[in-house]
Amino acid sequence: MTTLIQSKCLKKPKILSEKQIAAGNEFLLARFLHDRFCKFEAFYHAPTAINTIRAIKLIIDPEILRDADLSFKLNNLRWFLTPDGKKFLLKQEKRHLLDQKLAILDLEKENVQKQINEIAKETSPCYDKKVGEDRVFKKEIKSISEFLD
Repeated sequence: MTTLIQSKCLKKPKILSEKQIAAGNEFLLARFLHDRFCKFEAFYHAPTAINTIRAIKLIIDPEILRDADLSFKLNNLRWFLTPDGKKFLLKQEKRHLLDQKLAILDLEKENVQKQINEIAKETSPCYDKKVGEDRVFKKEIKSISEFLD
């Protein structure tokens, strides 16, 4: 009889729809952007912030704003929908694309450097074997002038 009671008490795992997951992601993104860009004293109203994020999505991808750096704090996320805010968003989008291109170039540069090192190791016999031992020689000081050098 105890097994029946225990099985009735166990909760079934909750299955979320895609719409619920998207709504949760929007809520988290709105809260994150509000905390990142707005003043500490600024009032947070979730539906307003989510509507603002949806309007920002029409301009750029809000994921780009995660890396954005704003030199001042806002009273509201609605600033991003003003003309100055739109200029800022477009500038951040260009910066994000440039950072991606630079990251690709850095990876290509590292790959080329690795290939050059491998070719140098294959063609040069001095990389393959080490002959002799490493010794550290200390220079003996014979005069005051050598000591000062």
